[in-house]
Amino acid sequence: VKVREHLATADNNGYKSSADGGDNTKMAVSVSTGIGYVNGFRKRIEAPTYIDVPKGNDSVVEEGFTVPTSYGNYVTVNEVAGTWDIEEGSIVKFGDTASDAVTDNSHGSHAAPSTIIGQARVRQLVRSNGTPGSASTEYRLYLYDVRMTSSEFKNVKTIYYSNSTNSGFADPVLVGGFAVLKESKLNQMVFRNPFSGTKTLATDTGSTYDNNFFYQKEFDETFASNGQGSISLTGSTTFPYSSSITDATINDVFVMIIKSSVTINGTGYVPGQVFPLTSSMFTSVSSSSMSIDVGTVTGTFDAKMYVLVKQTDVAPVPKEIRKNRFVTIDTSTHPEGALGPYNLGLTDILRIDAVYITDSSGSYVETGTDYKDQFILNDGQTDNFYGHGKLIKKLG
Repeated sequence: VKVREHLATADNNGYKSSADGGDNTKMAVSVSTGIGYVNGFRKRIEAPTYIDVPKGNDSVVEEGFTVPTSYGNYVTVNEVAGTWDIEEGSIVKFGDTASDAVTDNSHGSHAAPSTIIGQARVRQLVRSNGTPGSASTEYRLYLYDVRMTSSEFKNVKTIYYSNSTNSGFADPVLVGGFAVLKESKLNQMVFRNPFSGTKTLATDTGSTYDNNFFYQKEFDETFASNGQGSISLTGSTTFPYSSSITDATINDVFVMIIKSSVTINGTGYVPGQVFPLTSSMFTSVSSSSMSIDVGTVTGTFDAKMYVLVKQTDVAPVPKEIRKNRFVTIDTSTHPEGALGPYNLGLTDILRIDAVYITDSSGSYVETGTDYKDQFILNDGQTDNFYGHGKLIKKLG
């Protein structure tokens, strides 16, 4: 059975032209030739038969519904110090020995793990319990694109992000002596909407969008010598907090990391140290800005803040088909050598048209024998990560 548009247009492979009765309110379902039995009687179809099927043309507008977007795949950690590149999804490394970067007071300048056993990317850092800045304070570190190289995840003892003076460190809280990746079945960023046959996410006028979601945003802020600083937003991104923000809210959705040495209210802080914000430090809170006064400081200092923000009325990003992309691979210098796999440097790859191997001159060619059948395309798309496609050589 094959399904085609009933009305043929320039490039849709439709069934009939408008002059021949093509109808854009219908689909054409083709039943191929063959032999079958109906109520015990043998029946032969001598030629493909087309059946006209009406499209679903009625629509219903639904408003005010919630699409659950819970995700998991987190590890409970303590000894949290330094900064993490959440927005860009930079690689973090797994080590087999605990760092204890807070206990030894090295924080963001702690030495990198000597033995790396895997890697991942960080989606979010959220406090679970304890006072921010304490070695025993526990956080949820949400991970994705987890790849183990020489061991199992249970043997991870530290998680490390390399960043010159403010490297990130976090040690998994062990259960029975092992690290545990929790809620791994919720390792996704693709969520089912509650309706089938969805036509559009736009409003009933078709020109605007009415939606909102929350995510953790990074802010790099320089605090003045009077201890004051501010963070702000523009456009459809806002701070979803009341003017009288509470300590509970701050502890749940704010993480502030000191990036340069400074003394605040008589206590010395070093790069990579978590700073305990309190509600009394927030002198002004609105949907577009927040002003913070941490108290008496010894001079200007830099800090990174991770804050939960609200995004409203977001229009979907359209996809554009880009054909005839040409990728060159030098297997003599490629880190994966002659066997691959080979990162193609492109996302959302639909298909590979051809694979050519260089001629005797060593020049890249676009003609000759096509070796496409000797390779498999991995498009790089998963439920939790939109990565580069790869060309993988078939076995044998």
